[in-house]
Amino acid sequence: MPKTSKTQTRRSGSGKSRSEAVRKAIIHALPLGVVAFDANLKIFEANSLARAIIKLRGSIDSSLAEGTEASIWGDWKNRFSEVINHGKTLTLNNIRCLFDGKNRLLNIVCTPLSDGADNSITGGVMVIEDVTEKASIENQLANTERLAALGKLAGRVAHELNNPMDGILRYINL
Repeated sequence: MPKTSKTQTRRSGSGKSRSEAVRKAIIHALPLGVVAFDANLKIFEANSLARAIIKLRGSIDSSLAEGTEASIWGDWKNRFSEVINHGKTLTLNNIRCLFDGKNRLLNIVCTPLSDGADNSITGGVMVIEDVTEKASIENQLANTERLAALGKLAGRVAHELNNPMDGILRYINL
């Protein structure tokens, strides 16, 4: 059995911490909010964008319950527990939220987080996309298209009225 030197041991240890640092850097560089939580719904990792989008509490269900209406979205604890217990992905689009006095429109995807060794579900990962600006631009585009269609219709009506009036004016001049 070959002997390992202290230098090799330090390298392998630093390699693990380096890969951990790279993993965290990747999560924080994503253009989406990412929140990881355990089987008890307690948050153990979140990137800065997730913190900017929603106000994170100790647990993921209480974080979302604060800004959303329970009458519309129901009990978040049951929704996330279902992801963990049944291993199914939960996709929710166009969730209206109020965080820090700002109305936001969010798309949320929550997937089970499994342990690499035996594939047992140990928690979940939630990806949050703030689509407020995108929805606003789409609404402005739809309004612009409606106004353009109304302008075309008004032009056609004016043309149809102008033809008979032109004929009447010509006969009057004769």
